[in-house]
Amino acid sequence: MASNRGSMLIGAAIATGVLLLLAGGVLAWLLLSADDKRDTPAGADVAATQPRTDATPAGNAVNIVETPQATPTIAPGSIPIPTPSPSSSASPSPAASGLIPAGSYAGTYLCAQGWTDVTLDFTPPSGGSQRARTRFGGNLGVPRGSYTLTVEPQGNGRFYLRPLRWEQRPPGYVMVGLTVSVDGRRIGGKVDPPCGEIRVERVG
Repeated sequence: MASNRGSMLIGAAIATGVLLLLAGGVLAWLLLSADDKRDTPAGADVAATQPRTDATPAGNAVNIVETPQATPTIAPGSIPIPTPSPSSSASPSPAASGLIPAGSYAGTYLCAQGWTDVTLDFTPPSGGSQRARTRFGGNLGVPRGSYTLTVEPQGNGRFYLRPLRWEQRPPGYVMVGLTVSVDGRRIGGKVDPPCGEIRVERVG
């Protein structure tokens, strides 16, 4: 009996020790769990590694990760390309500005006496206007003569040379105008009646 009773006391002591150890472990786990809950902020269960902008967090949870904004792109065609402005020193040619390039043009014109030598001398444009001088004769027994003309642009590269005054007038001759157009170094057109064509080419 004494032996059995001693054994029972030893067993009870061991069981009590085990129960105390288990109770201590459970108590420690509860205390740790309570500390963890106090240190963890609300909404810590929200995933922060893969933000979702199409879902609203439940409760008080807040998604703290900002969605990166896409960098705007510019279409190549929308980029303005600066173009150089025309140089102020560049000036259009006299023909482009509606006048005849200055210089001497020699050739012939047709009238009652036949193809007669003629030279047209164009002065440099001045103040938007221009003058010319015609010198004719010296062949076919035609006396030499000369007179001045004003150059009047008619558009589309055509000009009317209007008689202005005599410089050298042969007896019995009258001044006539010319309707001409410029083709590079050549000038061609008509002489007012009673004459016909005129053809000259630049010589100076």
